[in-house]
Amino acid sequence: MSSENQTVEITSAAAKFCIGAVAGVAAIAIPRLISYATDANQSFTYLPLHYLGAVLSFALFIGALVVIFEYKTPKPPKETFFAALAIPGLLAGSFNTAVESQEANSIFAQNKELSTAIRENNEIAIHTVDDMTIVPLEEEPSPNPGVSFRFQLNPIGTAQAKDEKFPLQEREDFRISIQREKPAFGISIGSFADKNAAINEAKRLKKNNPSTTLIKTTQGYEILSSRKLLTESEAVLEAVKLGRKLNVKPKLITVKQ
Repeated sequence: MSSENQTVEITSAAAKFCIGAVAGVAAIAIPRLISYATDANQSFTYLPLHYLGAVLSFALFIGALVVIFEYKTPKPPKETFFAALAIPGLLAGSFNTAVESQEANSIFAQNKELSTAIRENNEIAIHTVDDMTIVPLEEEPSPNPGVSFRFQLNPIGTAQAKDEKFPLQEREDFRISIQREKPAFGISIGSFADKNAAINEAKRLKKNNPSTTLIKTTQGYEILSSRKLLTESEAVLEAVKLGRKLNVKPKLITVKQ
């Protein structure tokens, strides 16, 4: 067998360090060089001195890691090179995840602040109650008129969840998401102490808004715009729209956890 077909393997720590350093330079510098080559307004600001210093530091770091991982392990140079390239990819993935998490937290904080400002400017109160009970209207035949529910992640029981006429169910969403708020708010467009008055007003509103729902709380009766639960920011925006559309002063309703 000819010696030309034999694969050359290296064990030298110095050689592995050099290969790792080259891979580190390639991983961090090539994307910047490609951007420089495709930029119509070419400028050497793409490779400032502090960036070159960072490239050198990163290359030394990758070279040291390769020596640690493959110390005295015989491998072909190309395998060592591609293994070294995987390290920057892992670091870049971790860095991007951290950056995206920070950005998501920042967006959530800004959204929360904006939502609070809008709610306060429009004088939309948040009313917390201990419990709620749906009060069926006469045109809504129901075999169980005293169904109780809570504004939670799973607001109705298993047996009640089978009732197709009760669409409030908000099941837990297992999709990957950065959503920080859980749907927990309903929008009240009318408060009453008298049951008959509340039913009559709910019936009137239901003609133009079929999702209108009447509930009973420990403080009285509330007419909700719908049975759908919303996050606080979503509820605030919807409340502002309803307030202008119906010429009412809405408020947010949530159940004490």
